[in-house]
Amino acid sequence: MKPDLCSLSSLFLVVSVACGAATLESHVTSDGVGHIQISWPAIPGAPYTIQTTTNLAQPWQRLEGEQQVWTATTNALSRVADATDYARFFRIVKLDTRAPEVVRLDPIAEAIAVPLQSPLRIWVADETGIDPTSLSFQLGANPPLTLQDPRLGLTNNVLVYTPPAAETLGAYGQKLTATLALSDTLGNRGTNSWTYQMELQTQVSDDVVVVGGMPRPAPQLANAADLTLVTRSGDLFIYRYSGASSGLAAGKHLVDGTPGKSYARTILQLADDPATHTVAVTTEPAPLARLLKEGSLSASSMTLVSSDGQPRPQFDWGVGKNFAFSHRLDLDRVLVDYKGADGQVRVEVLPGSKLDLNAALGFAATFHNSSLTDFQAYVGGSADLRVEVLASADFAKKWEGTKPLIEPLRSFYVAYIGIPVEVETVLEFDLRYVVDLQARGRFQTGITASKDIFVGRRWENGQWLDISRYPSAEFGRLGPEWQLEGQATARVDVVPKLTVYLYSIAGLSGELDPYAEFDGQFKVNPWEYDWTLAGGLNIYVGSDVRVFGDLFPDLNFTKTFPIIPKTTILHDDNKVKPPLIVMSPQSVTRNAGKTAAFGVSATGTEPLSYRWQRNGADLADNARVSGSGSRSLTVRDVQPADAGEYRVRVSSPAGSVVSQAATLTVTGELPPRILLQPQSVTRIAGETAAFGVSATGTEPLSYRWQRNGVDLADNARVSGSGSPSLTVRAVQSADAGEYRVKVSNPAGSVVSQAATLRFSSPPVITEQPQTHDVPAGQTAYFYVQVSGTDPFSFQWQHNGVDLADNARVSGSSRLNLEVSNVQPADAGDYRVRVSNPAGSVVSQAATLTVTIVLPPPAGMALIPDGLFTMGDSVWPPEGSDNEFPTHVVGVGAFYMDKYEVWKARWDEVYQWAVSNGYRFDNAGSGKAANHPVHSINWYDVVKWCNARSEKEGRTPAYYTSTAHTRVYRTGQIDLESGFVKWNAGYRLPTEAEWEKAARGGADGFELRRFPWSDVDTITHNRANYYSSSDYAYDTSTTRGYHRTFNDGTFPYTSPVRSFAPNGYELYDMAGNVWEWCWDWGSRSYYESSPDIDPRGPESGSVRVVRGGGWSSHAFDCRTAQRTGGNPTDKGHNLGFRSVLSPGQ
Repeated sequence: MKPDLCSLSSLFLVVSVACGAATLESHVTSDGVGHIQISWPAIPGAPYTIQTTTNLAQPWQRLEGEQQVWTATTNALSRVADATDYARFFRIVKLDTRAPEVVRLDPIAEAIAVPLQSPLRIWVADETGIDPTSLSFQLGANPPLTLQDPRLGLTNNVLVYTPPAAETLGAYGQKLTATLALSDTLGNRGTNSWTYQMELQTQVSDDVVVVGGMPRPAPQLANAADLTLVTRSGDLFIYRYSGASSGLAAGKHLVDGTPGKSYARTILQLADDPATHTVAVTTEPAPLARLLKEGSLSASSMTLVSSDGQPRPQFDWGVGKNFAFSHRLDLDRVLVDYKGADGQVRVEVLPGSKLDLNAALGFAATFHNSSLTDFQAYVGGSADLRVEVLASADFAKKWEGTKPLIEPLRSFYVAYIGIPVEVETVLEFDLRYVVDLQARGRFQTGITASKDIFVGRRWENGQWLDISRYPSAEFGRLGPEWQLEGQATARVDVVPKLTVYLYSIAGLSGELDPYAEFDGQFKVNPWEYDWTLAGGLNIYVGSDVRVFGDLFPDLNFTKTFPIIPKTTILHDDNKVKPPLIVMSPQSVTRNAGKTAAFGVSATGTEPLSYRWQRNGADLADNARVSGSGSRSLTVRDVQPADAGEYRVRVSSPAGSVVSQAATLTVTGELPPRILLQPQSVTRIAGETAAFGVSATGTEPLSYRWQRNGVDLADNARVSGSGSPSLTVRAVQSADAGEYRVKVSNPAGSVVSQAATLRFSSPPVITEQPQTHDVPAGQTAYFYVQVSGTDPFSFQWQHNGVDLADNARVSGSSRLNLEVSNVQPADAGDYRVRVSNPAGSVVSQAATLTVTIVLPPPAGMALIPDGLFTMGDSVWPPEGSDNEFPTHVVGVGAFYMDKYEVWKARWDEVYQWAVSNGYRFDNAGSGKAANHPVHSINWYDVVKWCNARSEKEGRTPAYYTSTAHTRVYRTGQIDLESGFVKWNAGYRLPTEAEWEKAARGGADGFELRRFPWSDVDTITHNRANYYSSSDYAYDTSTTRGYHRTFNDGTFPYTSPVRSFAPNGYELYDMAGNVWEWCWDWGSRSYYESSPDIDPRGPESGSVRVVRGGGWSSHAFDCRTAQRTGGNPTDKGHNLGFRSVLSPGQ
């Protein structure tokens, strides 16, 4: 801790010595026997210590004793010490134990409507001094900044944060927290935090119409470019226009932003005369909240227009950045100069007395949903005061009073926030005094004070909040010079008053006074707060801030007026005109408790006066009636006694006229009206759902809740069905639906809006993703099926890490995941996390194995992966029932024999097989070596595929069990899907693989009848089959068996490769011999088959054969045709071809 104030005294010589700081006045007394008492003025709450030395050239030491530090509780401290030395010096040291303080902010703490690029200023203070290297400033979620950052600057203990041109403090409407941490040179560190609310983006009402005076285009505003104001008489405005009509309507707001002449008026009624291109409109002042849907207004956006019409050289008014003023008031003046029979009294403030005030007024307002939602007004700055009072009297008397120091100074400001807004400020200074002379003689005293001031209020949530702060101040005593016979006290207060009139040019209307005063007065130190000071002088600096008050009570009311009758308006400026009623008041009907309004429009020589009557009797304003002496009369909370005929008498210097009568009819009871609608909720099983409604109307009100239009009754889980609040406990799925409540009374009923109860059940995976072996470069597909309550969210993972879509991955957050152009790094476990508001679940792992693709074997064609339409593929449908429904199927890539296995190829593998442990049911037959093998059953061809694999050194595909330990070589085993290594050696195609290959790849979704793509007919030029005229698409010129191959030798097969191939270079996919497939046959399988790589049912009695044969009709040669045979069947028309997975 470091001393900041000191004084010196000696035992024998009373002296004061400055010690690098201001001298602290003290008083030393001795009892003459080795003790002294040291007394000094103190600041309550501050710590002090006494240091002593016997030689000023020696170091100072703390005074010995049990207590070495004293904390002041009053404005005076004393201490008794031993003093036995010849000479001893003492000094009193005030200790600095506090961290630096934030004494002022601009914008203020909790400020609203802060501009996006406003600089932030922070005033800090410390007795010892600020350590700049310790400073850390953070705004919102941004990283903390030091003074190394060019956006920060510290000068004369004022920290300024300035956002660059390309940056903003935050987003529109965002609430930001600022945090400042710093230390003094002694290491005392403190942290201060406060918040700012950024300005809202301006949204002007769609009903605003600009008629002139705007300095720049304003977005969202409709322009009435051709409207020219002809004349104005009170609330009646007459415009001339060009074009077919004026385009105006009741409810529109007319805005003219011409400085000094601006107005904003709401149209109540209008009369449009197309013949003369004039329109007369009756208006009322437009409240600011009606003109703005949303927006902010602050002092920093205002521009000074004028100051009493003349500049004031003694004031320096800023433009922009708050209403700053800097002023010195000379306070010297005579307060009391009394001479009477009872004596003489003179009280004066001496020359040299002054007030230096450097302050700024700030205010801000926000509007949302066409309502004023928040308002702040404050004045803050610094005040330096010096006051010396001299009083002389020869009798006792108390004098008090107030004297103005300057004439009120009025200034006008304007801002454009889509519409013009004007603000008027009034600055005044008063000098208030109380002098109580209970004495005779001369009395002089005074005081100096220097402090930061901040006073203000904030309107929020329907009430005023005091945001004033009163920092501590140090007061210095002047004098005293007393020649008294008794006691005397004096108190002098310099009171600056600052009054704010917002939007004063247009008036603040809305069924309330233009403004409301704050309750009481604002003072930095209230009058009742008594500073106990030497000399008896108290001082405060205060402000009386007057602004508009609460929200307008009803901004959304609707008034209906008839069209004004067409009136010819003559203009004769030299003739005094009696009043003429342009539009009489209109009859209205209101329910009890509502508001009724009447209006009149009149012209004539000004001024016009108005007096409203009910049933012939003049009305006067009261708690429910307002406007009785104006052109608009309002009756609130109407009662049956208010019913009757209403007229208005309009008078001018040239005469008077009485309007036609308008009748007010008051109905009886108030029907129910819903103020707060029930709200929708989402609940999971077992939770509680609650709905509520708020309604008004004549009591008693009855309630009846409904679900999906059916009345509810209380039971074990439902309560409140006949009250404003409904509760449903232990929610079940049957409780989901729309809930409404019917509110009734004898005057009527109303049904609320629907509130939906959504029942949410957690997700359940009904079909897990499947493991896949996919060749490198091909596409892997994963999908999952779930049940539960929408909406679902999906997140796929690879080896536990969340996936994101990229050039090769799509669907990472959808039901289906697709990984294209797979690479070895894509191998691993794939899972998906499925979530909804009720919970989440993670699927089982599906393993992706990526194999390296080898060159295709000779005689085989690559069938690429992809989607195609499977089933009867023409319209109208012509196939068998088992060809439906048609459906989109995806299969992985594979190789397929280009030719049906011919006899020579069969024999080559067959001979190797029987020599290596294979046993077949049939040896196979063929008409010739190059004809397809036939007379073989399903078991024979499956074992042959294994033998071909082993003969070529490949891993066999078929095994006798799911363990895959014993290769299938002998016997008749009804193999299951799990017995197969699907990505191993040669095997039979699945039914889906066969049909995809047969379609030739012309277009995966193109609907074709046969394996070729150019025509949907068949002839003997394309296939070996039995031609017949029974089918319109059989257009062969020759009928019966194929003439080329019906050579009298049975069977009538043709050599493989006798006809043109399809798009995949596959031969004989229609005709010659039927081809065995892997799948068990099922007529209804298409109704439930998987979308990706279907492999048929797990059991059955027949195996699928496809493609037709040399004895088949055209119908059986269609690509979609499905049939089957017993696995033991053999015949002259049964053959096959094999497939191989890539990389095998």
